[in-house]
Amino acid sequence: MASVERQLGAGTLATVSYVGTASHHLLVLEEANPANPALCLSLGSAVCGPFNEQAARTVFGPAFGSVVLQRTIANASYNAFEAALNHRTHGLDVLASYTYAKSIDQSAGLPEAVNPVNPSLSRGLSAFDLRHNFVASFHYAFPFAASKTRSTQWP
Repeated sequence: MASVERQLGAGTLATVSYVGTASHHLLVLEEANPANPALCLSLGSAVCGPFNEQAARTVFGPAFGSVVLQRTIANASYNAFEAALNHRTHGLDVLASYTYAKSIDQSAGLPEAVNPVNPSLSRGLSAFDLRHNFVASFHYAFPFAASKTRSTQWP
């Protein structure tokens, strides 16, 4: 992460930042006994379909069904440009920030399996990728005179 801050006037602060991370050896699910789509289609439509490719299994053959392995072969990266503007004056506080980011990975979590033939083909935008994010907030303290309050005790 690298940031630069600059004061703009008496009550304004601008911040510009770069954030980047990389993750390696992430846990993913990989099918060890995948079905061959061409073989499945050649056997007929009754054999093919979601989770019904038993006769077209290739590595261990049709005697075994789906064999799922947990492997630490995935990676991910996140890069972002962040800008924030903070302004304070006469009881008013305003904070506005903008983030331009990109998140890429091979699997967003264990339920999302990777390509069994070539896991690197599963690499793409993360399921939680949010390219543009703008957030603004404010707080205003009314300039009323502070009133005297009595504390009331309950029995």
